[in-house]
Amino acid sequence: MLSINSYGEWIEFVTDANKNIHYVDFEEMNKIDGYIYYWEMTNYANPTDRLLSIATYHKADCDSYRYKDVSFNGYTQEMAQGKPETMDLTILDKDWTYAVAGSVADYSLKLACQGDTSIEDSYGEWYEVTSHVDGTAIFYMDPDSVKEEDGYISFWTLIDYAEDSSDNIRSQISRSHANCEEGKLRSESVYDYTGNMGEGDITIPDELTLSEWIKPPEGSNYAYYILFGCGINKLSNEELEAIKIEWKTEMEETL
Repeated sequence: MLSINSYGEWIEFVTDANKNIHYVDFEEMNKIDGYIYYWEMTNYANPTDRLLSIATYHKADCDSYRYKDVSFNGYTQEMAQGKPETMDLTILDKDWTYAVAGSVADYSLKLACQGDTSIEDSYGEWYEVTSHVDGTAIFYMDPDSVKEEDGYISFWTLIDYAEDSSDNIRSQISRSHANCEEGKLRSESVYDYTGNMGEGDITIPDELTLSEWIKPPEGSNYAYYILFGCGINKLSNEELEAIKIEWKTEMEETL
C-alpha cells in the first residue's frame, strides 16, 4: 500500500513566472504497474489565500506522457510544513492530463519520467551555429533534437549572452520551429537562466508561449537557425554523425 502523506527531500526544479518555487521529491517516487507516483510541492511567493504551500501527489504515464492528480495537501506554512488539509482527488474521476510543452507540469513530468537527473540533461550537446557581430551573444543548437513535425522542423536552441540582461538573464534555451519552404522561424518553451550555457537558476512561464512566425533577414543569426535545422533534417544518421565530428573540431579550434 502506498503512503501518500510522507515526503523525502524536496529538490527545487523551477521558478515560474509568478515567482512561485516548485519542488519534486525523488526519494518517495514509486513505480507500480508501469506508472510513476511522485510528490510535487509549490511554495507560493505571494499567496492569495491562507495556504502558503501545497503538495500534490501525481500518477505519471511516461509512455503516453500524461498524468493524473491523486492527492492534494494544502498547508498554512511554507515548504509543506504543519498539519495538511488533505483531499483525495481520485474521487473526482478526472481523465488524464497531457502536459503542455514549456509548462511547469511539463518539467515536473519530465523529471519524474527521467528519474533523479538534472534538468540540463533534458537537452543534448550544444553546437555553435553563429555569433552576434558585436560579440554580445553566441547562438547554439542541438543537432540531435532536429525532427520533422506537422509542416515544420523543430529543434532545441540556446543563446548565450556575454553580459547580464536587465532581467539578470545570461542564457536562454528554447524549442524552435522552422518552416523550411517559407524560410520562417518561431519559438516555444522559452527557459531563462541566470548562468551561461543553461546553468544557474531557471525561470519558465506557467503556460506554453508560442511566438509568431518571423522571416529573418538573409544572413542574420536566426536565418542560420533555419539553414542549419532544415539542412540537418535532410541528413541520414550516419551523415549527421560525420558532420558533428567536423563541427566539434572546428569549435575546439576556435577556443
